[in-house]
Amino acid sequence: ACLNLESRCLSPFVDEHQELVHGEEPSKGSKTSTFQALRAFEQVTQAWGRTMGTRDLLPTKPKATGVNPALARALKNAQRLMQDHRLLDAEFVLAQAFARLQATGDKQALWDLIKAPIFATVAERIERYDAAGRMMAELSGQQVRSKNELPFTMVWEQEGAKLFLAVPPDGTWFQTRAVVSIDAPLHHCLAATAELDLQPRWQTMLVQAPELLRPRSKRCQVVHSLQSAMMFRLDLVFEVLRTANRNFGCVVENLTSDFPKEGIEIPESSWWSYRIDLDTTNVWIPKGGRSKGTILVQQAKVHVGVKVPESLLNYVVNQAAADMVANFRRSAMLAGAPGDNPWRERLMLDEIGLYADLREIEVIASNRREIDVDNLPGAEVVSRTYDDDI
Repeated sequence: ACLNLESRCLSPFVDEHQELVHGEEPSKGSKTSTFQALRAFEQVTQAWGRTMGTRDLLPTKPKATGVNPALARALKNAQRLMQDHRLLDAEFVLAQAFARLQATGDKQALWDLIKAPIFATVAERIERYDAAGRMMAELSGQQVRSKNELPFTMVWEQEGAKLFLAVPPDGTWFQTRAVVSIDAPLHHCLAATAELDLQPRWQTMLVQAPELLRPRSKRCQVVHSLQSAMMFRLDLVFEVLRTANRNFGCVVENLTSDFPKEGIEIPESSWWSYRIDLDTTNVWIPKGGRSKGTILVQQAKVHVGVKVPESLLNYVVNQAAADMVANFRRSAMLAGAPGDNPWRERLMLDEIGLYADLREIEVIASNRREIDVDNLPGAEVVSRTYDDDI
């Protein structure tokens, strides 16, 4: 992973004597070196994920020699980017810092970089983002499933939709993958879920409108939701992190209950509610070309708590599949419905700039090949060019 970057390959986002530059387009020369730096950085982040540290890369902690000024600036910039939830830009800043420190042989600064809390935050979220690429690579046939991963079996199919299921032999959980074609543009698809106060108009399971636990943002929101399922009341607290890929033209949403909760007041769950964890990835992909539709690929991990016979699970999932797909499609049609339409008003108002960004993604996608449920893209959905992300 050793690199030797020349000065011409320095980050377009971080200059050693300037503040962060927002929205600057990387030069062609810098992109190649950026990808080299990221591959080296990826080795470190993967090692971090395996060992929660850097024992295989930095076997002994070097003696302290003081704070490296360039590292301090990089960490500060990465923190500022993550405050705005600009995940890919934060990764870029840390990767470039990593490459420079390797080139200078400053092991103390490398240690300080990898042990910094912001490194762990970015590495964990990048791992989730890249996992979406591995999922797409497997679905498209680009990549064969590893021996350590559960096999997915298609359990249901109709025109424009497929559902896959993976069940561990002795586990109390399972995973689903849904691939759904939706005849609506990307910004219409996300309007249904982004406008929380309007969700009860179409989400029949909701007890009340979901509550935001942190100020609204186009890239990230923390949500408290109460849902009713038969005799149960389900209590969910989760983060939605949206990351746009302006290279291929798509949006990756990571929804998880495992997120940093510092500074957020998490409501206590009532005695009659059951708090459950959420672990879902949505890849929203405009079909591209001349098509105005969208493909949704969703993977969800469901913790049941008890072992469910696979035959029963297959039956339940098969019965619920048609309703789930219909709900995806129905909600995406809300913004385009005629008459009095609050979703259309929100699209026009666009208070946080989300829908303008989604329309930009649609334009980018229109310049590539068209895709469908039988012709999916692979890992290119998470490739980087380091324009501003959503």
